[in-house]
Amino acid sequence: MSKKKIVLDTNVLSWALRDKLKESDRPKKIKAEKYFKHLSDNNVSIVLPAVVLFELLSVYSDTDSDQRDKIQFMDTLSRHCQVTDFDDESAVVAAEYFNLTHSGACRDDSAEREKSKRKTDTMILAQAACEKADELITNDRGFIKLAGKLYEARKCKVTVTDIPEDPQIDIEEFM
Repeated sequence: MSKKKIVLDTNVLSWALRDKLKESDRPKKIKAEKYFKHLSDNNVSIVLPAVVLFELLSVYSDTDSDQRDKIQFMDTLSRHCQVTDFDDESAVVAAEYFNLTHSGACRDDSAEREKSKRKTDTMILAQAACEKADELITNDRGFIKLAGKLYEARKCKVTVTDIPEDPQIDIEEFM
C-alpha cells in the first residue's frame, strides 16, 4: 500500500510549527501540534503546496530576528514536508475549480467568500489534487464548504476536512 498523502493548509501548519500566536489560538495550536506529530510519527507524507509556503513566509519581516526565525521555520518545514510547485497543470485545475465555484455548477456564495480568498483556496486544492493527495486538512470552514461542493459534484477527489478531534483513530481507520 502506498504512503498516505496529506496536505496541510496554512492555518494548520502555522499553529503546529509557530510560537508567535494569539493566546486565543492556544487550543487550536495544541490540537494542530498533536496532529502534526501524529502524522510525522506514522510516516505520512505531508505535502506543502507552494501557495501555502508563500502564505507562511509572508508574515516574516526584514528584521534580523524575523530572518533568523524564518530560516529556522524553513529548516523545520524541509524536514517534515514535501514542497510542491504551482505548475501549469495546477494552474489549469485551479482555474477550472475557481470558475466552477465562481459562476458554474458549484457556485459559492460571493458574500460569504471574497474572490481573492476563493482563488487562493482553489490554487491550494488544485495542488493537492495534482499531487493526488488523499486529504487536505484546514480549520477554514469556508474552504471546507467550497471544496465540499466540488467534491459532491465529482469535480475534485480530495476530501477537505478540519483537524480530527482524535487523529489516532482517524488515521488508523484509513490505513
